[in-house]
Amino acid sequence: MSFIETTGSHLAHGGVNEVKKHLEILKASQGGVYFIDEAYQLTEGHNFGGKTVLDYLLTEIENLVGKIVFVFAGYRKQMEKFFEHNPGLQSRLPYTLRFEDYTDAELLQMLQYQMQKFYPSPIKIEDGQNGLYMNIAVQRLGRGRGRDGFGNARALENMFARIRGRQADRLSKERKDGLSPDDNLITKEDLIGPDPSPGYS
Repeated sequence: MSFIETTGSHLAHGGVNEVKKHLEILKASQGGVYFIDEAYQLTEGHNFGGKTVLDYLLTEIENLVGKIVFVFAGYRKQMEKFFEHNPGLQSRLPYTLRFEDYTDAELLQMLQYQMQKFYPSPIKIEDGQNGLYMNIAVQRLGRGRGRDGFGNARALENMFARIRGRQADRLSKERKDGLSPDDNLITKEDLIGPDPSPGYS
């Protein structure tokens, strides 16, 4: 069994030959999963190549029932339009799975896990790992929930990268100032940035 992952854009550019190549690999390994992310890119704009690929896929989905699992994935709104404009897909892809955005509580747990995994020693967080500043950081992230293009697991990774960047800048500055900072401490400023500069009177 094999797993092949691609995108609608990649297939639109690669054409039917690219799909044939992927399907031959899957058939040679006695089946598997063909995962097409952002599948709606096959029919976006004046994309004749993508529409040709989709027509070919519709035929192959029927021919390979029970041998290859086809998964079309993407953001909900774009996928709904994709299915609306391609009625043949509905009958060939009978199962729809919807993954809801993570709640703030789940994002907090994921951030805690990323911190535990990244730092070799137990990490100390100003106000605690369930404290005010951790919750503020997660709530800011959660504001993007429901917007087009918002993938909150990826957004969480980006936020954690910014936290690490602020921490690294702070540690470097403190060492230049002759201090001995704790590498395993994450401060309020690391988590949510510095306080706004006071306005000029």
